[in-house]
Amino acid sequence: MRLGWDEIKRRAKAFSEEWKHAHYEKGETQTFYNEFFELFGIKRKQVAIYEQRVKLLNDKHGFIDLFWPGVLLVEQKSSRLDLGKAQGQALDYVEGLQSTQQPRWVLTCDFQKWVLLDLETGRELKFPLADLHKHITAFDFMLGRKVSFGTQAGVTIKAAELMGRLHDSLEDAGYTGHDLEQLLVRLLFCLFADDTGIFQPKDIFLQLIENDTRPDGSDTGRVLGELFDVLDTPEGQRQKGLSGELDAFPYVNGALFRGHLRTPVFDAKMRDTLLDASRHDWSGVSPAIFGSLFQSVMNAKERRAKGAHYTTEANIMKVIGPLFLDDLKAELAAIILRKTGREKALMEFQAKLTRLTFFDPACGCGNFLVVAYREVRRLELEALRAQYGDQAIDAALLCRVSVDQFYGIEFEEFPARIAEVAMWMMDHIANNAINEAFRLNYARIPLKDSAHILHGDALEADWAALLPPEKCSYIMGNPPFVGQSFQTPFQREQMARVINATNGKAGSLDYVAAWFIKAGQYLNGEGTAGPRLGGRGDEVLVSGVSPSPVTPGSTRGPASLSPGNRRIRIAFVSTNSICQGEQVAQLWPILFDRFGLEIAFAHRTFSWGSEARGTAHVHVVIIGLAHRDHEPDEKRLFSYPDITGDPVESRHSALTAYLFDAKGAANRHLVVGDRTTPISAAKPMRMGSKIVDGGHLIFDDAAKRAFLEAEPKAAQLFVPLVGSYEYINSTHRWILALKSVSPNAYRDLPSV
Repeated sequence: MRLGWDEIKRRAKAFSEEWKHAHYEKGETQTFYNEFFELFGIKRKQVAIYEQRVKLLNDKHGFIDLFWPGVLLVEQKSSRLDLGKAQGQALDYVEGLQSTQQPRWVLTCDFQKWVLLDLETGRELKFPLADLHKHITAFDFMLGRKVSFGTQAGVTIKAAELMGRLHDSLEDAGYTGHDLEQLLVRLLFCLFADDTGIFQPKDIFLQLIENDTRPDGSDTGRVLGELFDVLDTPEGQRQKGLSGELDAFPYVNGALFRGHLRTPVFDAKMRDTLLDASRHDWSGVSPAIFGSLFQSVMNAKERRAKGAHYTTEANIMKVIGPLFLDDLKAELAAIILRKTGREKALMEFQAKLTRLTFFDPACGCGNFLVVAYREVRRLELEALRAQYGDQAIDAALLCRVSVDQFYGIEFEEFPARIAEVAMWMMDHIANNAINEAFRLNYARIPLKDSAHILHGDALEADWAALLPPEKCSYIMGNPPFVGQSFQTPFQREQMARVINATNGKAGSLDYVAAWFIKAGQYLNGEGTAGPRLGGRGDEVLVSGVSPSPVTPGSTRGPASLSPGNRRIRIAFVSTNSICQGEQVAQLWPILFDRFGLEIAFAHRTFSWGSEARGTAHVHVVIIGLAHRDHEPDEKRLFSYPDITGDPVESRHSALTAYLFDAKGAANRHLVVGDRTTPISAAKPMRMGSKIVDGGHLIFDDAAKRAFLEAEPKAAQLFVPLVGSYEYINSTHRWILALKSVSPNAYRDLPSV
């Protein structure tokens, strides 16, 4: 039976503890490696031999300490001997082997220090025995899998690309829409579950596709449909005639596998693509950046239209760190150092974590929610460790932070469903961390708790109906940017309604500004529902609940009224345009004066990065807001000497909308508005000639000379064109100026 990684990691940790004093090559090597192979459920003598004789290039002979033909060569030394020389010796052995027997992997080890070399890529992994459990997935080849030493981000992007290929092939075959999106999300969960211990034994999904479907792919869709039915059915309620391969899968649901999908028609190539994805090591995939899956199947035009910019974990931490995480970490650290009342304070801290709720009203694929959940679970684990050390505890009883503390709204169905699954993925990873810490085997299967993801338009939805503000702790996210010139007519109309513009226009505000205003309404209990819905129906994706979507364009009742919650903290990523130029005067008086908000922290302009292909290149700010009744005494400001580098933090008593220190300012809320008349004696500026001729009347020097050779009388009609480019670069262009030219003059100017 194949073991899951959670069990293998527990075995590896126990193995490290048992062998922490080993040091003598001759006396302990064979027992050491027999037990190492047992970590993976493998009998060493079935695949590998000791003391394999090999002929070297100098006609001498050597003996390989442990040899698995075609897979692994081990050169073992006593502790404190030179592993560099040992690796050279091992490589000499590789050269002496027949090409068909040469291994891909070479391990040199002195019991306490390990060096694993991938001969195919040249990459090397070094770690101490005590950290074996942290690197155990690097030995995935022991289970017949392809692995690499790539970064987690690289592994995740590779997984996203594989899913993108599968998406494209299914779409090209005519399998589109809701069924395609739901199929991909279900497959995403199965692939992750197959490598992370949710499915037991390991690789049963891979083996189902590999062994129980035809090579031509003709029955792959049918087998997947049968599998989804099984995953939706408790073990005691399944049909008696079910095959053993299918019956081995656990009951999962949580609404993930509920509902029938059209059966996709696979061919051999599509089946091979699914197998490639199944052979990928999904245990190294980060749910936190798996939104790149969605981006990998979107083209650049669609990203621009939706204002989608995908987020690195580092940038997410820039938001959630000063929003809540830094304070929680400092609070826990202070509790751990207490001399008295420590145990009670730790229990109260954990209880506090369970009361916190997190809301992303533009959640996309859930990146912010996933990272926030991971970090809160890490805090809970640290609190439990401080209370219980590494003794065995009832994790199911003591782990109380849950995915159902997290809420989101997303316009598109596909990323909304990915967000839900990504939260389950991160929940399992967090549970495995608990298992590793306390030597347990704990999993939340079947799925019961779920993140609350509303599939709908955040600017039309009633936020208070999803999460009453009095129950909300933090609002965060990366709303769509979409500058004024790129907004659709409906988006411009939405903006005007949200901002409550008396003239029906929202000025030059970027689309992201609407989220700031909606958050201010929500915090103050003003109600956040619009009178009409956007282009998609609203549907809450909650385990066991699937309400009917609201018809697009229909009329809602009045917005939910609530007392609001002025303790809510808000932090959004935004275009830097809202903190400079004409947008400041349009947005910030609303936030400052109407909603009573103040800037609690901010990141000045920096370059936004992405983990996905087609990275969006954009400069952004991060704005953290708090009601002035509960604003922090010190405001944190992060400045970037190099917009692509690390920030420098400073502390201030107040910050302006332009992200400057407001100390000494008579009015920290002062903004500069636009005017139609000058405030000084300077002459007014007016619009000059607009270049809207399509280029037909504009000439460079060469074109002007050529034209005048044919039409010398037209010389008096040329006037210089001096724009910013000409002024800065000292170049010349000319306009054939025809204003006030009489019709009679044209008779003598045929070229004109």
